Amino acid sequence: MEHRWSKRNKVEFPVLIFENNLPVALGSAKDVSSGGLFLHTGPGWMLPAKMDIGLYNDGDQIRLPCKVVHRTANGFGLMFNEIRPQTRAFIHQLMQNVVGMQSYSQAG
Repeated sequence: MEHRWSKRNKVEFPVLIFENNLPVALGSAKDVSSGGLFLHTGPGWMLPAKMDIGLYNDGDQIRLPCKVVHRTANGFGLMFNEIRPQTRAFIHQLMQNVVGMQSYSQAG
């Protein structure tokens, strides 16, 4: 049984992965909530237990420290370490924008 603090949203958008303060890879966020996300990296990736990810929205960016909570063959479940009110607002706005863009692209 899954225990979650917040609802997951079925969205998808690019995420930059940082190690030792340097961007090292690009993944795809899926199943995003205000407390974490699933990071699709494809098979064969090994990530450290803790990392930062970069999220981008309308020219703004935010870096989030994360902890790996589970691994699958295609990616990683990440939990955000620090969720400040402005971080939560940024994630909420990003998800609204992505949902709007995905709805628009499916309609056209």
